[in-house]
Amino acid sequence: MKKSLFISFILIYIALFIRVSKSDCTSYKCIQAGDQCGNGETCPGGHFCNTWFDIPVCVALLPAGETCTRDQECQRGLSCIIDSADRYCSNSEYKGYGEKCVDPMDCSRSLDCINGTCYRDQTDCVSTSCPAGKFCNSATKMCNVLLKTGKDCDFDYQCEYGSICAITPNSANKTCVAMYSKLEGQPCINGENTCDIGQSLGCVDGFCKKYNPDTAGTKACSSNSTCPGEAETCICNKFGGIDGKCQQTNVVGPECKTATLAYFDCIKDSGCPLIVDNPDSPSSCQSKECGKQKCNYEDLCFISDYQCNPVRLGYCPEKSTSSSLSIAFLLHTLLISFLLFI
Repeated sequence: MKKSLFISFILIYIALFIRVSKSDCTSYKCIQAGDQCGNGETCPGGHFCNTWFDIPVCVALLPAGETCTRDQECQRGLSCIIDSADRYCSNSEYKGYGEKCVDPMDCSRSLDCINGTCYRDQTDCVSTSCPAGKFCNSATKMCNVLLKTGKDCDFDYQCEYGSICAITPNSANKTCVAMYSKLEGQPCINGENTCDIGQSLGCVDGFCKKYNPDTAGTKACSSNSTCPGEAETCICNKFGGIDGKCQQTNVVGPECKTATLAYFDCIKDSGCPLIVDNPDSPSSCQSKECGKQKCNYEDLCFISDYQCNPVRLGYCPEKSTSSSLSIAFLLHTLLISFLLFI
């Protein structure tokens, strides 16, 4: 997906993974448990930056039942819920509109459990209150059907699963375009994820071209937009610096393409709501119906050079490769976190 989209899902797991400087190179510094944090550093997987201390440090994520102040303090698959005067980590808030519920805590925060179903008035929608196959139109506050490929759009979340909202060449309009569908020589916008990575294509100088990511990090850059293709991020030379080198953070190749499209196809066919507050819960529709595809997608599409030992989903089988979650995947989670608040 796009550096700004993958940078699309998920997500959902940490409060702040990287800090982008004014020049837009990406500052990245992995620190250890117990280290001082709070200035943009990345705590290791299974930890968060506890800013309640006089000197913030990386501490272990909280298990179910422990007192919390926000979701990012809880172990992956849990959310921080408010129950009367208490706040604690719980396997809750994993259901979307129209799903069956027993307790209001089963439903995402924007929904109520009414007559055994997660519900909200459809004339006053938010991102988590639309049923599967629809998105919340922020202008009308109505849930609209996801847009088909070729339809005009403004944002990725308006397009049907497996498509993105891309700028049309030689036009100011944006339309829904199937991911990885553009062939060699076709015009593109850097970072869109429209070029066919299955054919090792990337967007270089405005066109889809055969592309070998710079694994050595030799190209100087000052922003992510100056790095070629779909697979590179501008990593600052110095933490908090203003310039950097293009470094490979995503995978280009047929395995990642297949895994990504399989995941989105599964979500589309499953009837699961796309956006819920706690999609990583083992009890969520996405986890039950598409957990295998999600694990595969995470394992095959990102490399481990720029990650901080992130925690995998508990239901994922042992990996057969050394692939791991990356900057782009965790950034993608920030996109979903953003969608939850629009």
